[in-house]
Amino acid sequence: MVQEIGLCLFLSYFAYEDIKTRRLSGKGIFLFAIVGVMISVLFPVYTIGQILLGMGVGGGLLIVSLLSKGGIGAGDGIVVLISGIYLGFQGNCLFLLLALLVSSFYSGVLWIGKKVDRKWRIPFVPFLVVGYIMKLVFYNVM
Repeated sequence: MVQEIGLCLFLSYFAYEDIKTRRLSGKGIFLFAIVGVMISVLFPVYTIGQILLGMGVGGGLLIVSLLSKGGIGAGDGIVVLISGIYLGFQGNCLFLLLALLVSSFYSGVLWIGKKVDRKWRIPFVPFLVVGYIMKLVFYNVM
């Protein structure tokens, strides 16, 4: 429960920051990581291996960010990397998949409705919040 609250608070803060400035603060990211490590030590839910694999999901996203020359923001990759501390491997994969599905649907609707073109960019962290809430709802139902 502590992990869920901590992650939800940080994701909400970063979503606001991403919408407002299209940037994520280094201090906030550092705090997000430190709190995640402290929660994982004090209230262990995942093994070190699960946490490292979960962080690897974000590491993969960072590599895609580099290869796409910023097509995906590095900040988004860092947020997903750190969320691996809170969610482990399976949770982080599900969380990212849901966020990608929601953002793809949203972008597709805007594109089909001719509101935007292919080059249009959206802040991704708000979709991470939606994906996380969906993960909480679906995971607790299953």
